[in-house]
Amino acid sequence: MTYAWIFGGCYLVALAVIFTGFKRKNDFAAERLRENGASAENVRDFYKTVNAKSTPLLAWATFCFGSVAGALISAIYWLVR
Repeated sequence: MTYAWIFGGCYLVALAVIFTGFKRKNDFAAERLRENGASAENVRDFYKTVNAKSTPLLAWATFCFGSVAGALISAIYWLVR
């Protein structure tokens, strides 16, 4: 059961970090659009397009990084215990 907790925690941390990174990047790009005079509708369309494209990428990146982190932490736990 301990390994399940390790992997679950790693997936949650990876999801939080990657989601925050995507959100910051998208917010920065939207702010640049606003600075360049884009309308609110254009910014909304930007978010809709980017969110649709980044959702599968978010899931894939979370799976990859969560798996690698979980494997490394599990190996360290196995060696130490």
